[in-house]
Amino acid sequence: MLFKVSPLDNVYFGSGMPFSAGFESIGKSIFPPSPSVFYGAFATYYLSLNGMNSKNIAFVKENLRVKGLYYKIGGAWYTLVPMDLVIGEDAKNKGENEVEFLQMCKPIVKTDLEDEQMDLLYSVDKVDNVKGLIDDEAMSYYLKGKKECISFVPFKNFVKAEDKIGIKIEDRKCTVKESYLYRINYIRMAKDVKNFLDFVVDVECRGFSFPDRGLIKLGGECRVANVSKLNELPKFLDGTFVEEIKEIIKKTKMFKLILINPAIFKSGWKPDFSDLKTRVKLIAAAVGKPIRIGGWDLENKKPKVMSKAVPAGSVYYYKILDGPIDDLIEKVYNNGISDSRSNEGFGVSLLGGIV
Repeated sequence: MLFKVSPLDNVYFGSGMPFSAGFESIGKSIFPPSPSVFYGAFATYYLSLNGMNSKNIAFVKENLRVKGLYYKIGGAWYTLVPMDLVIGEDAKNKGENEVEFLQMCKPIVKTDLEDEQMDLLYSVDKVDNVKGLIDDEAMSYYLKGKKECISFVPFKNFVKAEDKIGIKIEDRKCTVKESYLYRINYIRMAKDVKNFLDFVVDVECRGFSFPDRGLIKLGGECRVANVSKLNELPKFLDGTFVEEIKEIIKKTKMFKLILINPAIFKSGWKPDFSDLKTRVKLIAAAVGKPIRIGGWDLENKKPKVMSKAVPAGSVYYYKILDGPIDDLIEKVYNNGISDSRSNEGFGVSLLGGIV
């Protein structure tokens, strides 16, 4: 089920760094947030509707699953810009939002590690990574391998950081407590009433259906957000479109894997497909810097162990060596590719063609 999540106030999405009064004075917020933020929000939502007890906590752990995190601006669907799309220095200086594709080439320097040798993704011009979103239509073109003009929407058009300064008061003296001045970076999700960015969360809870409308607690300090059910799907998740991508991959024997959400891999930075019937070889990648993922363990009432994850938007290029691709399609679209915490939305991905 797809739910639109609309914050009613500024929100705080922690960066994973410790933040408590008297220890660290700055609470740094990040955007976009981790999918585990929404897993926690809907877990709390379920418990608020059914009661906070060990039985219901166990039910959530067993049956709740986040299957995707997307965005909406007005009536249009959006996703994060894949990392093999970049913006040229000239376009950036002119304030233009048109992106270009990185090109793939053989490495200049060869080593004796032939099995690990990968192609390079490069641009002849000076380019920068893009922090923003592309719409449903642009993503559909991208997944089909069409290198047409693709424009993006920068986060700065919709997301603004706003600081809050706070202090702690001595209860008995009603005076400021020394060393307890702090600052929190909040996120405001709209520049004005016409430019409002909403989250869309694909959430599944076996044996339970969330109400069509409601209120949830979102992010740090449990700020309130509206939740409303959506009945439509973005084009790139439609079954007919997935079949089109499948046919493109069958013809070319090559594909892209795009991380919609961050992923945690045993091998560090790349997925492991060794358990599939489809044999593939990684030939190139555009991967961002690792991010820190924490969280709160409802069952044991303590922080989760901090993990490193590959950021959303990272792209992997593969060549199919042998076997049918049905197993691959099933894994990517139904189960995700994260080796850990996949039920929280980590490892949700899309497949695209390389033509």
